[in-house]
Amino acid sequence: LYQGPATDFLRVLAASDEFKSATNNSVSPMRMADRECVLRFLSFAMVPYQEYGRSEDLDSFLIDRMTSLNLMSSEQRVVLDNRFRKAMNRAYGVFAEKAFRKQFKSGRVGPVSKALFEAWSVNLERLTDDEANTITRRKGQLQKKFMGLLEDPAFDRAISYSTGNYGGVQYRFSSIERILSEVLND
Repeated sequence: LYQGPATDFLRVLAASDEFKSATNNSVSPMRMADRECVLRFLSFAMVPYQEYGRSEDLDSFLIDRMTSLNLMSSEQRVVLDNRFRKAMNRAYGVFAEKAFRKQFKSGRVGPVSKALFEAWSVNLERLTDDEANTITRRKGQLQKKFMGLLEDPAFDRAISYSTGNYGGVQYRFSSIERILSEVLND
């Protein structure tokens, strides 16, 4: 349905070593779940979560970003490619094989969550290099704050149910942004 440079771009990023490492090679290409993760990152990298509209539908939002990607120059896509790879490297540096997953006190780790994928990857990518280095050094502290966040019923709803609604998008992005800021300012 969406032919053009955007489909090739998503395929290349989904096949990248950075994506495969950050997701522990566990996001299936079946039904293009891997490409959807990539598109979610690119979409919120292009349009900040604060601009995601109250009446926005996630599917329409993603379709609009596909159109934007198709209209971009190859140079613009190279910039996004670099941003994506940087986000994947940072996520792996902080969380290793647990990146983008719900974690439970029992030690059990869930599958990659698309909602966590977009919120963590975009927030990590937006850090400066110095901030990212600080976060990596303080990853134990960040992981502890994330475990606390997973106990918040509102956050759990924002990453588990109706993840495309305005409130869920705003809450998950701002919550992760907040804990990153707390760790940076400790």
